[in-house]
Amino acid sequence: MCTALARKVWTSLFRHSFISSKRNLSTIKVNSFLSKKHSASSYCITATRFSSSGCYELIRSDHVQRYLNSIYTECSTLNEQLQNGQILDEKKNEYFASNVRIFRVLDELFQTQKDYKELQQLLNDTSDKDLQSAASDESKVFMNALEKSSEEVLALLVPDEPEDSADLVFELTAGVGGQEAMLFCGEMLQMYLNFCAYKGWTTGAVSIDKTDIGGIRQASAEVSGNGVYKWMKFESGVHRVQRVPKTERSGRLHTSTVTVAILPQPKEINIEIRDKDLKIDTFRASGPGGQKVNKTDSAVRVTHLPTGTVSECQETRSQHDNKKRALDKLKFRIYQKQYELEVDKRQRNRKIQVGAAGRSEKIRTYNFPQDRITDHRLNDNFHHIDEFLLGSDSLEAMLLALQYESRKERLLEIVGNQ
Repeated sequence: MCTALARKVWTSLFRHSFISSKRNLSTIKVNSFLSKKHSASSYCITATRFSSSGCYELIRSDHVQRYLNSIYTECSTLNEQLQNGQILDEKKNEYFASNVRIFRVLDELFQTQKDYKELQQLLNDTSDKDLQSAASDESKVFMNALEKSSEEVLALLVPDEPEDSADLVFELTAGVGGQEAMLFCGEMLQMYLNFCAYKGWTTGAVSIDKTDIGGIRQASAEVSGNGVYKWMKFESGVHRVQRVPKTERSGRLHTSTVTVAILPQPKEINIEIRDKDLKIDTFRASGPGGQKVNKTDSAVRVTHLPTGTVSECQETRSQHDNKKRALDKLKFRIYQKQYELEVDKRQRNRKIQVGAAGRSEKIRTYNFPQDRITDHRLNDNFHHIDEFLLGSDSLEAMLLALQYESRKERLLEIVGNQ
């Protein structure tokens, strides 16, 4: 190979390395999940469509590239006009202000794409093994940079929902399947509590209605922490379990369900409730018997007549305190209903399949005989149920995939509406 070409390749590699070293090239977690090869003893992804795709694969698609190029071209023109001292009209100024951040990220993304193509061309022009090895290593660095920039573009185009930063209350209710549904409800509660601990979130006000054999009819808990609703909202819906109960002598497969509701908890709930719309009943709190039986009507049940929402409290011996707590619960339950209607309307308008599901929507099946978990929104199969129910990295990986798929659908909708 001629000396001039070798010098050109090495000079290019040095320049690319210098540019790349100034960037944060950490591989994003979602891409790690999408491309990671799991061993047989770990969480296994049987579907292959996540193995070769990430944010950059989405961003580089033709229809998305055309959309991004239109933003970049328009902002480039407006930026040049501003640098030349021109005064933009109100409409153009508003457009530039709303897109200036993505314009800067796109500038970096497009420059990285250009450098990467140049590096690939130089790699094709040489037969020197040392140069090929160096260029190959540099190509991996560039792909990481492209993935990171693409993630930033995606985050700007598809921002978080307003409620994503809120704390939440999750509720689990055993559905069809009798005792088997209640037993699995208990396993799911433990999975979610483990996941909260795994993510470093704080859980409080855990309420559990247990059965005699160790199952759970209904449970709820408050969870607070960084991005808690953004992560957990994808768990809302109907979870179906298929397995042979321990009490089943004939070995017949049973199908049971557990309904999960994930609801954001705002810092303040501004809902006006008029006294004339309330029906308040008092009754004696239940207890284990003996001296602990409450002999006064301290328990309170509050019914909101316009909506039929009912809340009760018997947590303290003070009727006044129980009434206040019951009213707080009532406000939150009314807020829940309003929020669910809003989410349902939003989902219908968007026609998005991956999102915060309604209570009646079947989202996942746990098939124990086949050691298979099927997420019906991702339309994919996963394995190692026992590991998944531990509520750690396996659950986190699935939720990352759901976040990615949801943002992908929202982006394609935005591009399609232009």
